Amino acid sequence: MTVASVNICMLNGDVNHFQRKFVNEVRRCDEMERKLRYIEAEVKKDNVPIFEIVGEWPRAPNPREVIDLEAHIEKTENDILELSHNAVNLKSNYLELSELRHVLEKTQVFFTENQGSFLFLDQQEEANDSITRALINEEQHFATGRGRLEFVSGVVNRERVPAFERMLWRISRGNVFLRQAELDEPLEDPNTVLNQTHDHRQRVLHNVAKEIPNWNIMVRKMKAIYHTMNLFNMDVTKKCLIGECWVPISDLGIVQNCLTEGSRSCGSSIPSFLNVIQSHEDPPTFHRTNRFTRGFQTLIDSYGVASYREANPALYTIITFPFLFGIMFGDIGHGLIMTIFGAFMVIWEKKLLAKKVDNEIWTIFFGGRYIILLMGIFSMYIGFIYNDIFSKSLNLFGSSWLIKYNVSKIMSHEYLEPDPAFENEYAQVPYIIGMDPVWALASNKIIFLNSYKMKLSIIFGVVHMIFGVCVSVINIM
Repeated sequence: MTVASVNICMLNGDVNHFQRKFVNEVRRCDEMERKLRYIEAEVKKDNVPIFEIVGEWPRAPNPREVIDLEAHIEKTENDILELSHNAVNLKSNYLELSELRHVLEKTQVFFTENQGSFLFLDQQEEANDSITRALINEEQHFATGRGRLEFVSGVVNRERVPAFERMLWRISRGNVFLRQAELDEPLEDPNTVLNQTHDHRQRVLHNVAKEIPNWNIMVRKMKAIYHTMNLFNMDVTKKCLIGECWVPISDLGIVQNCLTEGSRSCGSSIPSFLNVIQSHEDPPTFHRTNRFTRGFQTLIDSYGVASYREANPALYTIITFPFLFGIMFGDIGHGLIMTIFGAFMVIWEKKLLAKKVDNEIWTIFFGGRYIILLMGIFSMYIGFIYNDIFSKSLNLFGSSWLIKYNVSKIMSHEYLEPDPAFENEYAQVPYIIGMDPVWALASNKIIFLNSYKMKLSIIFGVVHMIFGVCVSVINIM
């Protein structure tokens, strides 16, 4: 059982971090985390899927299980290391032997061709008995060990052959004869592994991939437990840990049950107990949140955390922040885009959480998904009041102004001002919601609409500030 409403106090602040009781256990957890990171990296390198935990997370292992878990993780790491090294060594040896085989095959063809040419040359000289004789006889050709003629064979990439030939020509000053032949089959990349080793490695990684999420959570919980125990003090007998913490009154029963369950599961002969003591210190601030209010509380905490028993402004911010944003934004089209984006993150919340995206920008947007959704909704609402969609007006319900000017009157007047006092120019009924679309035709529409929006923003802004001052006065009292 996990309780997230307990604030542990440090009782051994005068002790160095490296001299605390459970520092060695924390280091063991760090080493296990390092091994798990290596194993996870090897699993991802081979594109083996790591399945997420479905259902309840595993509990923290007890001291007896820690030894088995540590040994299992170490054995898994050693197996993967051995498989990786063996695969590389086998592949390197295979490549070297393959190159040697191709070299022997191709050089045998060269020597066979040279031997045949020498025999043909000797037969021609004996038949013609001409004055042209070979400077080097057959015996001298094949007895290269006694002369200055030597050969070197090897394998080189096709694209490097011209450069290699030029280099040999310059080094030997032209005293070299280069013969080359294409390999019938390409050499396999040494980075790949042999099939049998690869299959065995895949089986090991697939088995490990199922356990990595559980191991990570178990090791992290164990590390958190030892880190918390380092904050405690030892009694005079050095057999009991004494700790102090702040707990909400409503969670005292849950904490006591957790202590009892922990003592029972680890087989302790001495039960753990919880005593409530009086303190003159100011308790820490604790705000209980859920997935809807967490984003608003984080927004408020970024400016400052309320003291104990002070009014939490996050409750009012749920409405005031999106509403004031809508007054400043005020556009149906842009608000609709924000609403769709926020609704997407809210509807697909569980699937997006399961992906565990580490991008910082995405984490900020996803953490404020409910804020974005409400800002989009209020922006659409204020956009209807402003009658503004992508900076254009809508005539959904028909204008209340009755424009019945003829062409001659329009051409004879530079400006025409409808008078609401006349029923033939005004329907005596205001537009159903928001700004009348007739203002889109007015020559002073920008001046009027900007003034209207500014005054509306100032009015609500001042009201909001007065409300904040009243809350501050209540906090002081």
